[in-house]
Amino acid sequence: MGTGSARDREVYIEVPLGLPEVVALKDNPPTMAKIELGKMLFFDPRLSLSGTLSCATCHDPNLGYSNGAPLAVGHKHAVGGRNAPTVLNAAFATTQFWDGRAPSLEEQAGGPMTAGVEMAGIPEEIVQTLAKIPEYRELSMAAFGEYLSFCNIRKAIATFERTILAGNSPFDKYYYGKDKGALSGAALRGKEVFDNPNKGNCKKCHTYTKTDGYFSDNQFHNVGIGYDKKLKKGENYDLGRYDVTKKKEDKGRFRTPTLRNIVQTAPYFHDGRTFSLEEAAVLCLNGIPNDNLDPEYKVKRKLSKQELSDLVEFMKALTGELPIFAKPAI
Repeated sequence: MGTGSARDREVYIEVPLGLPEVVALKDNPPTMAKIELGKMLFFDPRLSLSGTLSCATCHDPNLGYSNGAPLAVGHKHAVGGRNAPTVLNAAFATTQFWDGRAPSLEEQAGGPMTAGVEMAGIPEEIVQTLAKIPEYRELSMAAFGEYLSFCNIRKAIATFERTILAGNSPFDKYYYGKDKGALSGAALRGKEVFDNPNKGNCKKCHTYTKTDGYFSDNQFHNVGIGYDKKLKKGENYDLGRYDVTKKKEDKGRFRTPTLRNIVQTAPYFHDGRTFSLEEAAVLCLNGIPNDNLDPEYKVKRKLSKQELSDLVEFMKALTGELPIFAKPAI
């Protein structure tokens, strides 16, 4: 790849079976150079103040692009207040973070880099450090026609993250007609529980259609998770979306996570309270009472042991093929 100022041409991001088209921001079209640059940055601990934390620390490919722990852990072992969401298929989330405070992956990418309890990086120092590295200068010129800026670092990481897609699961092969035998009998029964509003009613929030199999409605819901916590003096409940909008109706609401590859992204919920899919399903069925509980959770549902087992088998069938790439040498 040359070091001239000519920028790479826009490329199409191939999408696995079951997922909609990837749509990037108009001012950040994907190119091969930008994807490669973003991949290097994603794994580079020099983006953090300590030089020990990278994006992949909390979004580890070996842990379903999460961190496998209830809460995010950052600078000087500081423990964050929420679970680290998976980056898998984040290209299809219309907002980022549990409370939706970032409208794009570009905005999300900058948050953890500079947050004191996460990577604690300083934008000017990050840019100065990376500007000394020939490979970064070369890729940046190819991707953006200029040397790195903090804005372009965010754009490159977001572009790479849009390629972290998981689809072509047993569910997809069945649902989209490639292989009607791809789902087991238990998973097929579980699909009925999942879809049935009088049983699991899961599809109401974890939506899927023939054109969009993201398994999230990209909306915010109050399931009551966290409202069973015994508060210490001076503590408050995590109010989720309310902290962004300041609207009373948003108290306790959190963004619906995708269910794709859910078995690889434990623990679950914004507080990472359980590693068990069965327990997560039961919590979602009934909710935890509070003044702002979503109406659908006020209707108590109880599944038989067989129905619950089948529902979990269906969710396991949403496990798709992970992207394969060589981890860059840093």
